[in-house]
Amino acid sequence: NDDYKNFKSGQSSDINNIINEIIRIMHSRFTDPNLSFQNIVRNYAVSESYISRKFSEILGISYVQYLTNLRVNKAIELLNEMSDISDIHIKCEYYNIQTFHTAFKKITGLTVRGYIKQNIETK
Repeated sequence: NDDYKNFKSGQSSDINNIINEIIRIMHSRFTDPNLSFQNIVRNYAVSESYISRKFSEILGISYVQYLTNLRVNKAIELLNEMSDISDIHIKCEYYNIQTFHTAFKKITGLTVRGYIKQNIETK
């Protein structure tokens, strides 16, 4: 496969381009319920495990961690804009509210209510 040969010959810049494209896709589609690493990388002429390993090496976190950070940061943005927090988890692609609360606390160190009290109600 010529694409694969081209990738191997310019490996570092090509993998950076692939990672940048994956990040762009993640940012534009993070609310898509079908967004998965497998769906994104299947169009590249390199293995999923290689891209996954390079993603983690380059960014210092896994695809799942990056996506979780992206979704929680969007939730924070929405919390700062809205007074009604009842459906923020859905807007950030967390259909299970407990999963959302767990991810939010893991990233911020605070519960959603704690974040609101500390960062929004005090403004």
